[in-house]
Amino acid sequence: MPAGLAVDLQSSSTGAPASAREAPAPTPAPRQVCRTDRASAAWRLAVAVSEGVVEAVWNGCVNLLEAAVGRGPEPYPEDMAGKVVIVTGGNAGIGLATAEQLARRGAHVVLACRDPARAEAAVQAIARATPLPGCCGTPRSPSSPPTPSTGAASPASPSAPAPAPAPGRPSAPRLHVEAMDLDLGRLDSVRAFARQWRRRGLPLHILVCNAGVMSPLTRTVTADGLEVQFQVNFLSHWLLANLLLEQERSRRGRAPPAAQPRPQQATARGPGKAAASPPSEATRVG
Repeated sequence: MPAGLAVDLQSSSTGAPASAREAPAPTPAPRQVCRTDRASAAWRLAVAVSEGVVEAVWNGCVNLLEAAVGRGPEPYPEDMAGKVVIVTGGNAGIGLATAEQLARRGAHVVLACRDPARAEAAVQAIARATPLPGCCGTPRSPSSPPTPSTGAASPASPSAPAPAPAPGRPSAPRLHVEAMDLDLGRLDSVRAFARQWRRRGLPLHILVCNAGVMSPLTRTVTADGLEVQFQVNFLSHWLLANLLLEQERSRRGRAPPAAQPRPQQATARGPGKAAASPPSEATRVG
């Protein structure tokens, strides 16, 4: 019989307390864990800095090239009037650039951000941008008259009556952009955003999941008990997309279906013969 098992049986037979029978737990090595954390943090910092340096150098080269040879025509200059777009983290970086380009094409852009002050500053910056030719009611060329918007008017925010333009000066087109509170670090904030979106009754055509956390130096846990990068970059966006998708499906299911013209069946007829009508469902075979 193994010695350990014999000791356990003897201890249980003599009625020794459980605390005396338990072996002491091994003490962890805090210094080794600390060194591991520091090395991991240093590695994350080095990766983030190197990626930022490479991106900054690349963007600088692209800007110098565009300044030297000039920028080409804007890609995808289609009018997006009537489209409603949500951009998470649209107050800075790639999210701000994406929101601006969508607004310049006539879309109604909603910036979903956690900092109201920075979100409002981004809204003001985008509102000062110039729409693309042919979008937001602007002419496609300086000589052509303004073209009316082809998309349906967005029910997002009823546009207030624009002030009368000065004599001899055309009114500047307005970009539709606003901000809503969303903190992806809290799941209850994601659910609150979805409830507010449902109450507003807005359609949703595009969702840009842009916000994210890049290489935190130390492991950070959110109020929901989840690692911050996993929750912000993936889990909260997954929850947001599913909640909004469910609402959009419900909204489109309540909307009356658009009337579509009935396709005409081509039939051959000779002189003096009437066109044969297509067979009904009752007489159709097969």
